Amino acid sequence: MSCPSFDTLSAEVDQQLSQVEAEAVRAHVTGCDRCRVRRTDLLLLKARVRGATIVEPASDQLKARLAAAVRNRRRSRTGWLAAAVAAATVAVGALVFFVRAEDVVDRLVGDHIGSTVTGDEPLDVVSGDPSVLEAFFAGRVEFPLRVPRLPAARLVGARMCDVSGGRRVPLTAYDRDGRRISLFAIGKAANAGPEACREGVRGYTACRRTAAGIDYLLVSDYPSAETSRILTAALSQR
Repeated sequence: MSCPSFDTLSAEVDQQLSQVEAEAVRAHVTGCDRCRVRRTDLLLLKARVRGATIVEPASDQLKARLAAAVRNRRRSRTGWLAAAVAAATVAVGALVFFVRAEDVVDRLVGDHIGSTVTGDEPLDVVSGDPSVLEAFFAGRVEFPLRVPRLPAARLVGARMCDVSGGRRVPLTAYDRDGRRISLFAIGKAANAGPEACREGVRGYTACRRTAAGIDYLLVSDYPSAETSRILTAALSQR
């Protein structure tokens, strides 16, 4: 079989597939390094949910939200993380769960590799025209998204990437002299913080910054200083 989708891997980890489907996924994972790594990531994240800190009894409002998440999870396999949190809350009666920013960055760097670098996860739209990509994003994200042209870089295309809890994050892909760059608009940010850059995230550099209330992440194989300059150039065109 071809590589299963992220949602299918999530459902297999959550034991939500039929026996035949689960066996097919596990047989594929045995011989596919990429899918084996992704499944391992899911198992680790599920373990973090089980080990989340208990700090106070869950409110009725929180319980209602979690119950709704469970119902949505049963209708759609995209809500696997919310269902795991809900199940843990029912078991212990209280739970506060926080996915660290580092987890989101690591997941998006994986999307950069799979979509922009290797093409294992094909782009949804292939085009060098910003207006075409902006039209694709319209209605798929909850905020106006302008696609910038980066200096000395060629616009390649765009994709909507799955993160945790059913969230989807827009990716814009670029090519700069054969070196691939991804710009993610993670979503609305409550507070504007200083730029943070990390090198060595799966072999890449990730720089994160808030601009005009939107949290952005730029991923490249350049060092932090150059990646930061590229991100500055991108955000200056908003």
